Amino acid sequence: MVQPKRTRNDENLVSNILNTSAPPLKRTWRVLAKLSAQELQVEQARLVAERKQNEAQRTEELQSEANAKASELFEGHLQAVLLAIDSHFPTLHPFIQALLSTTDQQQSARVSRMLRAHGGEILALMHQRRPDVMREPSMTAAAASSCQSNGR
Repeated sequence: MVQPKRTRNDENLVSNILNTSAPPLKRTWRVLAKLSAQELQVEQARLVAERKQNEAQRTEELQSEANAKASELFEGHLQAVLLAIDSHFPTLHPFIQALLSTTDQQQSARVSRMLRAHGGEILALMHQRRPDVMREPSMTAAAASSCQSNGR
């Protein structure tokens, strides 16, 4: 005889045996306090303010965690790039000089776009780092004219 794929359950077989001698389980009932309309509005406003405060605190925690992770990631990428530059150039100066005086058409266009978009910001950061070097505009004009006379 072939075995059926599914076993048949006998519906009439009692699988749960109730123990009637055990005391009945007590369930706790929730009783709502009767509040007036004004008390209800005050309670609702308190709960909304509490929720907003909790959400703001959670958002701030998530933002600080994200900033910390981004900072660590940025520092890691910066270290990797500087290590790669150090492996090909003795110092950062030859790298920047090679970057700004490249003859490759695509790299030159990329550098030009970067300087067009962020040149002012780069100069401001240079001034912030070393104000004595970037003190006078005439110094930058003299540096530019010396670069042009050198053919760069």
